[in-house]
Amino acid sequence: MEATGATGKVITTPASTWIGNVTRNQTSITVGGNARDDNGWGASNVTVNATGMKFITIAGQRDSGNLAPSLVIQLIDSGLQTQIFSVPTTSFSAAGLSLVEIPIGTWTSGFNPAQITDWTIGGGTTGIAAFRMTLENLSLSATALPARHSADTDQNFRINLTELTRVMELYQTRNSGVRTGCYDVATSTTEDGFVPAPGRAAGAVTLSKFHSADTDRDGAISLAELTRMIELYNYRDGTLRTGQYRVQTTGSVDGFATGP
Repeated sequence: MEATGATGKVITTPASTWIGNVTRNQTSITVGGNARDDNGWGASNVTVNATGMKFITIAGQRDSGNLAPSLVIQLIDSGLQTQIFSVPTTSFSAAGLSLVEIPIGTWTSGFNPAQITDWTIGGGTTGIAAFRMTLENLSLSATALPARHSADTDQNFRINLTELTRVMELYQTRNSGVRTGCYDVATSTTEDGFVPAPGRAAGAVTLSKFHSADTDRDGAISLAELTRMIELYNYRDGTLRTGQYRVQTTGSVDGFATGP
């Protein structure tokens, strides 16, 4: 859905409410204005072979004013058979782009996943409720998404300033005036599943899980570990800071690497 060489466009036949209400951003589209929850973006005469695919992954954000209850994807094969997937729009973060994964399950009888020729995305109705979302990417995959960094609270494989600031908050934890960086596993809901532990002095500890930034697994965030978080946050695509990272199980201090 990226502006340069984007796959898909606003649907004009039949006319959708998205006409004139889609803004192309650098790496995404934002649906706003008077757009309703019909399927207003898509592509036709394409060639997609989804044989063996198990998941649909959508990178998106639920924007202010959205009243559409669902995000719906419709696939059409060469025989004009359809397959529809739906996910609640509340599955998407309202604070930034997040990744939502839809299991494909069993293909509908008669649908040919090897010959998908058309697809659309939107709210799946005739245009009832206000649709306000930012959509960046739609992809098919044979495997589930890999584990994400503990700091990546909106689960979009990017570290933003709010997420970095949260790690800094853990790093700044003090015990009797001494900075320890100690944290504990939260017993109630927090943004990342952890809480500062000011009552604990620095030293090895056993926790039920450790923060991804805590590479030496001592229950505390050190300066070196915070510096690594800043490195992930600072990744740039050209001149644009994106904070993108990926899973890398070998040759990495924390199991991650910078970049997509």
